[in-house]
Amino acid sequence: MQYNTFNRGRGSQGARYYRAPNPPRGAILTYYLDKEALQAPEGESPPKVGLEIVDAAGAMIRKLEASSAPGVHRAVWDLRHQPPYRGEEPEPQAGRFGGGTPLGALVIPSTYTARLTLGDIVHEQPVTVVPDPLVQMSDSERQARHDTLLQLSHLQATVHAAMTTAQQLQGQLETITQAIADTPGAPEEMAEQAKSLSESVDKALTELRGASGLPPDPSVPVGISRLINRLAGSISGYTAAPSAEELKVLSDAQERLASVVSILNELAGVRLSELNAALDAAGVRWTPGRDIRLREQS
Repeated sequence: MQYNTFNRGRGSQGARYYRAPNPPRGAILTYYLDKEALQAPEGESPPKVGLEIVDAAGAMIRKLEASSAPGVHRAVWDLRHQPPYRGEEPEPQAGRFGGGTPLGALVIPSTYTARLTLGDIVHEQPVTVVPDPLVQMSDSERQARHDTLLQLSHLQATVHAAMTTAQQLQGQLETITQAIADTPGAPEEMAEQAKSLSESVDKALTELRGASGLPPDPSVPVGISRLINRLAGSISGYTAAPSAEELKVLSDAQERLASVVSILNELAGVRLSELNAALDAAGVRWTPGRDIRLREQS
């Protein structure tokens, strides 16, 4: 059952409140692996163990960690789609206010299939997800909420990829700038080209992250990452379809992100390649991202 949780105001951990750990939230999947079934002929690798959740159309929506040791095992599916990216272990409220690794979107209540594979052997078991009976939502509202959260999850994955790319570009350009400075007679235009690239990457990161420092610069728009995470937290925090205003914020964030992704792809795929070719021609020492060349002996 998909429970909708809320804070009862019991934030204190003083002597008045006592509690014990709750059972895992979601579907508890118990499976047994026979020792003989795990054995492989001599010289071959043992069969791989997989555990995944598929929807009614047969599409895999979640891949779970599965033990490959013989015996009885349990795995918990939290009734969510795959997280947008792999990072630190997600916390129950991670990503709701811009911090932590975001969780995947909750699935639509329906019947799914837990599929356990052991090499070519496949075992399947239906898993029926039912909604919280205290939550009153129409099917259309629930679907709209689910689709929007799934779209936001995809955007979170894109933001993560964009920020990772930008940070890698920053590191490469710092190394390139130092390599140019260490090369006697390196053309001044080359240093200016590296500086221009670095400034473009910094602007892209500012667009993704927002202004740094406190208080934030009011002239700098809220970072795309924070905007998307806040929106995902807002929509997942209540039981209704997204409002027109929220959908407008989503559309604007998606448009801004598309522009940043286009810029980063050009920086990484075109302008950096042109700079690397110029570095090779000028004899600047090797830097990460360039082909390794063996100096010919005279």
